[in-house]
Amino acid sequence: PLPRQQQQQQPERRSAPQVPQPQASNPSVGNTDDSGRRSAAVITERVLELARGLLGPHGAEIHSETALLLEAGLSSNAAVLLRDLLLCELPVEIHGRLPATLIFDRPTAASVAALVVGQLSLVRRQDQQP
Repeated sequence: PLPRQQQQQQPERRSAPQVPQPQASNPSVGNTDDSGRRSAAVITERVLELARGLLGPHGAEIHSETALLLEAGLSSNAAVLLRDLLLCELPVEIHGRLPATLIFDRPTAASVAALVVGQLSLVRRQDQQP
């Protein structure tokens, strides 16, 4: 057994950051503007919110839509989780169009939003074809 003094000096346990919950009916991400496209600004902000939530206390350090999410401390597992959380808020038609490597391929919130808007526009055009 450890001496009493060493027993009392147990290492402090750190709690994991809380994982943000997807908002399946998130009106801000789910709504479309007059042209039928989701707003890149709204999607960018949601990507930032999810990234900040995954980073916990360090998430507050992400101030810009052009911040590199992996360099801000997002792990590879958290990057995939961020993509999965975002997919929960998007139409099912786009799910196969956002790869698991999304955050590696598109390292900023603005570039993720640009891809999402482009894919949503493509899906919309395909739906309108006879």
